[in-house]
This record gives sequence, structure tokens and C-alpha cells, in this order.
Amino acid sequence: MAKDFLLEIGTEEIPTGYISEALPQMEKDFRSFLATSKIDFKDLKVWGTPRRLVIIARGIAEKQQDQRTEITGPPKQVAYDANGNLTPAGIGFAKKQNIKPQSLTIKKTEKGEYLCAVLSQKGQHTDKIMAAFLPQFITSIYFPKTMRWETRQLRFARPVRWLLCLWGKQVLKFKLGELSTGNKTKGHLILTGNKEIAIKNIALYEKSLNQINVIADPEKRKARIKAELIRVTKGKGRLHEDDTLLSVVTNLTEYPTAILGKFDRRYLNLPAEVLITCLRHHQKYFTLVDSQDRLLPYFVGISNGDPKAASGIREGYERVLSARLEDAAFFYKIDTETHLEEKVEKLRGVVFQEKLGSLYGKIERVIKLSESIASQIPFTTYNLADVRRTALLCKADLVTEMVKEFPELQGIIGKEYALKYNEKEEVSQGLYEHYLPLSMTGQLPRTANGAIVSIADKMDTIVSDFAIGLIPDSSGDPYGLRRQAQGIVRILIANQWNFSLFELIEKAIRILKESGIEVVNTGELLNKVWKFFRERIEYIFGYEPYKLAYDEIAAALDVGYSEVHNTLKRAQALQELRPLPDFEPIAAGFKRANNILKQARDKNLVDEVLDEGEKLDEGRLAEEAEKQLYRKFIEIKAEAEQYLGKGDYTEALRRLVSLRPDIDTFFNKVMVMVEDRQLMTNRLMLLKEIAGLFLRMGMPG
Repeated sequence: MAKDFLLEIGTEEIPTGYISEALPQMEKDFRSFLATSKIDFKDLKVWGTPRRLVIIARGIAEKQQDQRTEITGPPKQVAYDANGNLTPAGIGFAKKQNIKPQSLTIKKTEKGEYLCAVLSQKGQHTDKIMAAFLPQFITSIYFPKTMRWETRQLRFARPVRWLLCLWGKQVLKFKLGELSTGNKTKGHLILTGNKEIAIKNIALYEKSLNQINVIADPEKRKARIKAELIRVTKGKGRLHEDDTLLSVVTNLTEYPTAILGKFDRRYLNLPAEVLITCLRHHQKYFTLVDSQDRLLPYFVGISNGDPKAASGIREGYERVLSARLEDAAFFYKIDTETHLEEKVEKLRGVVFQEKLGSLYGKIERVIKLSESIASQIPFTTYNLADVRRTALLCKADLVTEMVKEFPELQGIIGKEYALKYNEKEEVSQGLYEHYLPLSMTGQLPRTANGAIVSIADKMDTIVSDFAIGLIPDSSGDPYGLRRQAQGIVRILIANQWNFSLFELIEKAIRILKESGIEVVNTGELLNKVWKFFRERIEYIFGYEPYKLAYDEIAAALDVGYSEVHNTLKRAQALQELRPLPDFEPIAAGFKRANNILKQARDKNLVDEVLDEGEKLDEGRLAEEAEKQLYRKFIEIKAEAEQYLGKGDYTEALRRLVSLRPDIDTFFNKVMVMVEDRQLMTNRLMLLKEIAGLFLRMGMPG
């Protein structure tokens, strides 16, 4: 028989972001529990509202699967004597597995016959297993911040007020702190006055919640919001679609109602991004646009209150928004009385970091580093004066009243103010773009200006923070240095810039020291930052859209990773050619060659092999197999180096893979470590030359 299961964790209002992170985690962990416990089930859903987190599982088996385990013991010839009696080894194995000797069996394997114990274990009842598991499951749900409440020692996103848990039609009993499970839930806080009802049938759970004004399924709440948005905006303009905001308001409500409001047209004179920030980011209101995508003086708020009180709710929405927009208009007026360049001087009084001086000092470093980066990329892609101008103004908006009130507008408002005072489009756009990307998959700078200053700003921050010991570790990355390093790597790849990352780090350290910041150990700082970037490159290469295998990444990086885009191409070439039938055999041959060279070094047999001045003597090649390998290698090397010169790692590696038959023949017919020292040295030199070319390609070895 199978039963349905329901768990509802009733809480005070949980922040919307916590819900969106908790639900996938809950589903993953509960599925994992059922799988590892060998409990069969048909279907599993997780739902969430601000006041409840829910799991519904259908068709759960009443018992675990019976488990049958085979444990292999000693070989048959060791377990039995010549007369067929168990030896002490066989008897000891039976005792260890706690079974009778006559229950032992013989198992045939590829390696021969072995003594085997077959252990059977009856499945336990599911309800008992779950009752023991659920308290730990609930308290293990991760939230960015948790609370304690009353006298309980529990921690959760918000205080837990009730626990509804049903196994079939019965309450599944367990305790969470002082709270016991039951069959009761609570309705919408406002619309039903927190009405309590009993759930006696899991099949009727969703319908019962609907009757007390709770839509537990987030997808159905989202569908209701979409329908409500269409209803209230009809004839008023086109809704500006915003999936992120839709997800946010879905998790802010249990029974959503859309309310159309309006604001004074004069606020449309503000930059659009300022309006959008006030409306969408702060107030969680949807915006409307006309046929030309211009903002209209309307908004839609999603209420969790009583639809009958829509008029009063609308007035409240409009009053709060009007005050916020009035503040924004005032800040805009004050800010635009002076040009951005006049605000740069104020940065002298803004501390970047206590040990690193002011933001003005940071700008001076960013200008120098931007100039250095620009000098290493094609001059046709940028204007040096524009780069310098962008770097000079890039932090000026941080002292504006607008950014003080709306920090998320940094960069955006810098661009708007720059355009207002007729800065060049490239400079204005660069002021916004130098903050990009804002996340692992976020938008990258589109202009060379923005990309150059973004790299310079991020590299200065990383090097400066490392210099004073603010280094990310396993416990956290409070200054977002991983994100900034990943941003640098992504920008280099996107622009196909192959200037030296290592030299850029060296330059940033040198500029930091010249600015008067104390650097205790330059070499140690360089090594730490260099290693940090390797970790970030490894992470990005293994992530979408590249999804390279670990050994492909490691092989490509072991050759060197200062030229990030070339490093990626090496790794991608390995990934592309790996399915070829000759790839794995030649990789094995390369490893064999490397191992022979290592043995020679370890035994100090031929120190001259390590001497870069040593050269292979073609005249000393004795066997036909080594002569043929050398001839083929010289031919392939010339072709491969041509492709390497063009940056075509795939074709270069394809040429190396074609060397496979000759390498196989060499290892089958030629002995490398012979007594004739000159012959051995020459053969080692041949392997060294071949291995060297393979290493340049990043062949895993």
C-alpha cells in the first residue's frame, strides 16, 4: 500500500528571497532522503508562501524496500581446506557477518571464486523513519539569516507557529522544540483573521486553503498575478514585463490582488532609470509604457490585503511613491547644479578603505592601470583620452545625493549625469559599464572604454585588499573579490584579449606601492593573487557555457594561464578532440613518455637531458621505429606550430593526435633505457621534444 504525505511549516512572514532559495533546497533534500532510505514514491511538490513552506508527496510506500546485501569474503581456496571444510579464515568471516557457516555461498567473479555472505534486512515502516528525520530536515533548511524566538533554542528564518503533518489521514507525530505536529493550518492573516481549520484529507488540502484565501502553489499565484495585471492595465498602456519582479511579488503574497495607481506627470522628467528604481526596485510596482516604450505615469502594485479596500490601498501606494519621487526630484536638481568633474575633488574626503586611503587615491591608480591595459590592446578599439576621462569620472557619482539615497544607481546615474553635461557617449557609457558584470552571468561591458576601466578598477580592488589581508576564505568573501576576479576573466575572454594577466597583476602591485600603500612582501602578494586567479579561471571554465572537464581545465592551465583567452582555447581543443579514437591512446603514450623522463631525472641518469642546450642528434637514431617517429614528429611539429601561431589550438592538437601510430610503434619496438649512455640520452631527448610540444598544447599528463 502507498500513502500520501503532507508537511506544512507555518511561520511568521518569511522574506521573499528566502522562499525562492529554500524551495529547491527542500525538494532536493527530501528527494535525497527518500532515495537513500529506499522509499518509493510517485510524485513530489514543494510550495511556499510568506507564511508557510509545504511538501506534498504522493504514493509513498508504507515500508522501505527490503534490502539484500552481498559481502565478499576471502577466496574459496583460502576459505576451505582440501577436505571442503571451512578454514579459520572462513569461520572468522561468518562470525564477523553474524551468520551461520552453512548460510555462506560461493560467488564467481572475474578474479575467481570467493566466499560470500548474503545479508537480508526487512524494510522499516516509512512513518517511523520520517518522524525521526523531519525535525532535522526542517532545521537544516538554509536561510541567509535566522532567528531565535521565545524560550526555544531553535533557529529558523522566522518563528515557526504551527506544524501540519499528515501521513495518509493520520497526523504524523513528532516535535520541533516545544511545538508538536497536528492537522490544523491557518488562513490568510488579513482576509480571514488568521482563521484556523483542520485538514483531514491531503487530497482536499489545496481546496481547503483556497477557502481561507491562501493560494499555496506559487505557480498558481503567479498565474493569478498575470491575470490581475492584464485586468487593471487594460486601456492604460503596455505593461513593462519584469520576470524578476513577478517572482518577488509572488512570494510576497498569499492571495494577490493588482491595484492600478498613478503619479504626477512632472516626475517623468527624471531619468527613466531613477523612476524605474523608485517604482520597481523600492516599491515593487510594475511600470507601464506607451507604444514607443516611454514610461507612463501609472503603476501597478500587488496587494496581499483585502480587495474590497483597494481604494484605500491605492491611496497609500500613491502617497508613499509621491514622497519618494519628490525626494528623487530634489536630489536630481541638487546633483545637476554641478558637473561630475567638479564632484571628483570631493572623493578626497571619501575613504575607500581605512588602510588604503581615499577614493580619489583609488581613481589615480585606476587611471594608470587603465593606460597600461589600453597600451596592450589594438589602438583602433579605443581612444586613450576617452579611457582616461572614463577612469577619472568613474567614481564621481558616489558623492551624489541620488546615489546616497539609491546606492543601486551607482554607475547608472553617473552615465545619466555625464550625458546631461554633454560628455561623449563612449565616456558616459563607460561610467556605467565599468561596474559590470554584477554577477557570475551578468551583462558584460559593450565598449572598450567600459571593459578597460572595469578591469583596472577590479584589479586594483583585488590587489589592494589582498595587500592588507582582506582575502576571501571558506567562511566568506565580504568584499566580493571572487565576483570581481571572475568579471575580469569573463571580460578578457569576451574581448579575446590575450595580454599578460600576470604582468597586469605585477603592474597593479607596483602602482599600489608607488601610491604610498605599504606592501610588506611583493613576491608573496603576487603569488597569492596569481593563485587566486587560477581558482577563478578554473571555476569559470567549468561553468556554463563552457562546462569543461576538470582534467581538461587543469591540463590547459598547467601550461600557463596568463593569456586567459588562449588558455580557454587550449582547453576547448582538448574537449573537442577527446572523442577521437586516437586521443586517449596518444594521451597514454604522452604520459608514458613523461614517466620515462621523470625516472631518468629521479635517478640522475642523464643530467644533460635537462640542459636546455642539449639537442637531439639525428645521426644517433639507430632503430627504424625511432627514425620514423622523428621524421613524422618534425613534419607534424612544423604544421602544428603554424596553427599555434594562428591561435588555432584545435587543428594544432589534431596534428599531434595523428602521431599516435608512430608513438605506439616506438614504444613497442624501442627500448629507451639502454646501457649505451649516448643512445639512451638521444632517445630521451626525442621523448623530451615530443613531450614539450604536447605540453604546449595542454595535453593532460
